[in-house]
Amino acid sequence: MRNLIGLMSGAPFGLGLWLSGMTDMRKVLGFPDFFVVWGATLVFVKARAILPMALAWRVVRRGASLAEGEPDP
Repeated sequence: MRNLIGLMSGAPFGLGLWLSGMTDMRKVLGFPDFFVVWGATLVFVKARAILPMALAWRVVRRGASLAEGEPDP
C-alpha cells in the first residue's frame, strides 16, 4: 500500500517538474544568477508546493496516516 501511495504522489510530482522545465539542470543551476537571462519559473514551482505541504503538515499534526489505518488516540 505504501508503494502505491508513493507512486500516486510521486508520478504527478515528477510530471509537474518535467512540464515546468525543472528537469533542465541549466535552468535550475542558473536560477540564482541575476546577471544572465533570469527566469522566475523556479519561484513559481516552489510557491505552488506550499499548499500541498501545508495540507500534509495538518494531516501529520493530527496523527493521521494514509498508509496505516486509524490514528492512535
